[in-house]
Amino acid sequence: MLQRRCSQPDPDPPLSRSDAASAEGRILFTLLGIVVVSVDNGSWVLPPQRALWVPAGVDYSSFARKSGELRSFALAGTESMAVPGEVRLLNLSPFFRELLIEASRSADIAESTMRGAWLKSLILSEFEEKLHPAGRMVAPKDSRLLNICQAILADPSDNRTIDEWARTIGMSRRALTRNFRQQTGLSLAVWRQQARLEEATARLRMGESVTRVAYEVGYESIATFSMIFRQNFGMSPSRYARSDAAAGLGG
Repeated sequence: MLQRRCSQPDPDPPLSRSDAASAEGRILFTLLGIVVVSVDNGSWVLPPQRALWVPAGVDYSSFARKSGELRSFALAGTESMAVPGEVRLLNLSPFFRELLIEASRSADIAESTMRGAWLKSLILSEFEEKLHPAGRMVAPKDSRLLNICQAILADPSDNRTIDEWARTIGMSRRALTRNFRQQTGLSLAVWRQQARLEEATARLRMGESVTRVAYEVGYESIATFSMIFRQNFGMSPSRYARSDAAAGLGG
């Protein structure tokens, strides 16, 4: 029988916050590991194959795990190509990644030079490859419930029961379950399952084995993990790992 193996989450992962007063939006991404980015209405788990666009004036916070490091690229639209006005999940294809790295090496990508104008135009064109809204973990408004969600995102293998969470945040079980569903549209159990699956897809994209992923995101058996994964994604974890979705070519 395989024993469950859980890696410890990064101790107190540093939380980064944005400057919402900036006149430019931000493309947030990581080249290694995983970064979790949160805005008012939810959180996104970003592996190296995904990026998140956060428009100007929208505040966000983030923390990194598994050697992840948040990278931020400031960007404004042009007269002919506007940037999105809402948070948007993006495919960080190898081409898009190299564009951002190259543009970041330059002092700026102002349109005063032909090269800068082309770089900016190519980066803006990547917004056309919009992903479906999947990946957003809806955030509750209640700070006590939000603390539960942040703890699960920091360590998806956390198996505390509803009663244990209720004692931790000083809320009755009934109030916790009722308020959580009202504010997120999901039960806590389903929300945690979604968080685990987002973590699982991120790790599979990074090339981790199905066995390791299953146990480290909190499943007691590979069979259970594979069944739930197939129910949600229509394919086995191993097939997903070989698919275009895992390669960053699809949602």
